[in-house]
Amino acid sequence: MITSMSPEESDMKICRYCGKKTSVHANFCYYCARELVARPERPMVEEKPGRVNWVAVGVVVLALAGIALVILAR
Repeated sequence: MITSMSPEESDMKICRYCGKKTSVHANFCYYCARELVARPERPMVEEKPGRVNWVAVGVVVLALAGIALVILAR
């Protein structure tokens, strides 16, 4: 016996977690709330070679120069 599916049933899929019928277009199962679509993994973020923060370098150099002047002025 062959049965044809109604249009509503053809737009349904089975949740792989709970086994209930869910809409083909659903991102989450209505019954168990599990995610039904696989998201692509995030690409690995490659660290770029460090750029020199010249403002920070300048502040450190000025601080060291100030400390040196204080020590030499004694």
